[in-house]
Amino acid sequence: MSDKNTPKNDHPVHAKNPPAKQSNFELLRIISMVLIVAHHFSYHGVLKSSYENGFGRQTLTIFLAEVIESGGKIGVTLFVMITGYFMIHSKINLKKLVLLILQVSFYSIGILLLFKGLGFPISLGDTLRNVFPIIYGQYWFMTTYIVLYLFTPFLNKLLISLNKIDYLKLIFLMIFLWILIPTFTKGSMGDHDITRFLLFYSIGAYIKLYPDFFLKRKMGIQLTVVSCLVIFASIAAFNFIGERMNLDILIRNATFFTKDSSLFILAAAVGLFIWFKTISIGSIKWINTVSGATLGVYLFHDNEFIRSILWQSIFHTEEHLMDSPFIFVLYAVLVTVVVYLVSTLVELTRQIVFQKTGQWISHYDFNPFSKDSRWLEFNKSVKSKVRNRVE
Repeated sequence: MSDKNTPKNDHPVHAKNPPAKQSNFELLRIISMVLIVAHHFSYHGVLKSSYENGFGRQTLTIFLAEVIESGGKIGVTLFVMITGYFMIHSKINLKKLVLLILQVSFYSIGILLLFKGLGFPISLGDTLRNVFPIIYGQYWFMTTYIVLYLFTPFLNKLLISLNKIDYLKLIFLMIFLWILIPTFTKGSMGDHDITRFLLFYSIGAYIKLYPDFFLKRKMGIQLTVVSCLVIFASIAAFNFIGERMNLDILIRNATFFTKDSSLFILAAAVGLFIWFKTISIGSIKWINTVSGATLGVYLFHDNEFIRSILWQSIFHTEEHLMDSPFIFVLYAVLVTVVVYLVSTLVELTRQIVFQKTGQWISHYDFNPFSKDSRWLEFNKSVKSKVRNRVE
């Protein structure tokens, strides 16, 4: 699939008037968050205690839990790529930034007060972490995301200034240092949340700037399928060999190739991104509405106080490791859907309740220069009146 009007040179495509919000990317955002919720079901609900205490004998159910866990890494990668795709021609919007910080604070402080009111023990560290959630990393994703957001004006200037070849060299260098080396070794080479986010953002922005090469749906599907098969096969191989040879180190590292910096996770995310980019479903209101609540889904269900109650006390997820594989997968799907829907309802309710606050912030002028100019004009007016009276 190609576009006859796509530029054939090595210069980026410049932004035009923004079209109506297309639901293909909004649907991809929803799928990404579903993968993240399923990841938390598997990691926080099932596997975390096993990682800490040792698995014992491996079962098909544990293998399935590890497969489910890998999806969350793909979801995070997709979220940042989508940001790069839509932000490459944008500047920092202080109103959006303030609303974002207020949204994070609403969940962290609100849930803190709720649990304190219910009599749960709250330490000073808990209080500081939730009153200042961005600074203290209550939500690691939000802290990293906001740091990335603050750097986007400078990052965008750099990326747009590069020609296609240099841009690809930059991406390949970042992949080599922060993906390839960490994937196949335990070395990091500066690999960190923010460096990976810079890479994911740059890839999403590249697809926007140079769309000609990425318009092939077939390539996206193939990349997704092959990457997922490699991920599943690697988990199975580590578990099988570890069991047969009684090598606990392999069993404990069965998800070695599904780390945040995994080449196969990145490839699966890029494949899905290309795939959904080529899907045309128009603008569907309910998809856009649900997509607009995805961040709230994350902030609510993965709050540190909600997390333990949710997976251990409400759903008792770890107990279901004893279920048959079919029942376990069915339970995982049902719990993921329920958590997603409840979290969405909480966020949509929050949006309705605080709609006026959002409107006030949207109309407030955050431009310090415009304020300074008004202040200067006011000073000039006052000085002029005083001077006239004196004279």
